Amino acid sequence: MMITSKRRGFTLVELLVVIAIIGILIGMLLPAVQMVREAARRTSCMNNQKQIALACHNYEFNNGHFPPAFNAWNSNGLNRYIGLPWDNRGGTDYAGNYYAWSALILPYAEQNNLYEEMMLNKSWGCDMICANGQGLTTIELPMYICPSDPGDNVNGCYTSDAGIKPAKSNYVACTGDLTWYGRINNPDWRHLWGVFGWNSKTSFNDILDGSSHTILVGERSSEPETGASPQNIYGAIWLGAHNTNKITHLPSPKVRFYSCTGRTGSTLNYVVNGHYRGRNIASSSHASGATLSLADGSVQFVSENLDLSIFRNLSQMADGSVVGEW
Repeated sequence: MMITSKRRGFTLVELLVVIAIIGILIGMLLPAVQMVREAARRTSCMNNQKQIALACHNYEFNNGHFPPAFNAWNSNGLNRYIGLPWDNRGGTDYAGNYYAWSALILPYAEQNNLYEEMMLNKSWGCDMICANGQGLTTIELPMYICPSDPGDNVNGCYTSDAGIKPAKSNYVACTGDLTWYGRINNPDWRHLWGVFGWNSKTSFNDILDGSSHTILVGERSSEPETGASPQNIYGAIWLGAHNTNKITHLPSPKVRFYSCTGRTGSTLNYVVNGHYRGRNIASSSHASGATLSLADGSVQFVSENLDLSIFRNLSQMADGSVVGEW
């Protein structure tokens, strides 16, 4: 006698219930997965900062001072990096594009071969080709890229005459608090200066507020600015600064936008992750804050709720106001 097996499949209602349950579980797990991924990216970003800070320390140990924000030289090819005042531009014409601190520390960050391709007494530019045929301006360095930062690893704000876009950097040196616009070569504003300046030769002895209370390098987002008069400058570039005034060869005010330097400001727009994120030294795509390295080599994740006065004091190396717990 044949026994007929009656197997009943899922009804449509049962199938929809199962799908709904799976959807709910995925919805519950997805934020946790995203949080884990962002935590890993933030850790990677902080490791970048640590590597950068150690390279700056090694530079200081071998040269007796930290690298300058820019190693500027004049139109006659004479290197002006001679360490007189903090800002050593004077009235001399300057030629072309300036190599930044982030290029000068490459030998101390296992990038000596790339460093040897550079001609530090000449302008970097789109015509400077490496031995392997690659343009110097386009070389992407993972050490200078925050994995949470959106977009390509190029800075789309500036395109060279040859149509080349320089490789991006998300890390900028701290030049102090409002140290642009006529204050950077005036000793009366020395209390506002940061560790890095034009042709500067800052040593640990100059950091009077203490290396654990002074910002060395900060993070800069490449996301567009918001608020009044936004400057959408897409982070920085690791190689140096670009001079947009090709007639006089004098540094353009916009040079800070393309460069690996940063500053804090006097308004609330300059707070961590504030409106002026493209001009700041603490802005990121991380949730609720950004990374900073201090002059002692430690790396901190600072909250976007950090008080502006504390932020400004941390950016100054000799203002006499030592920040406590923050």
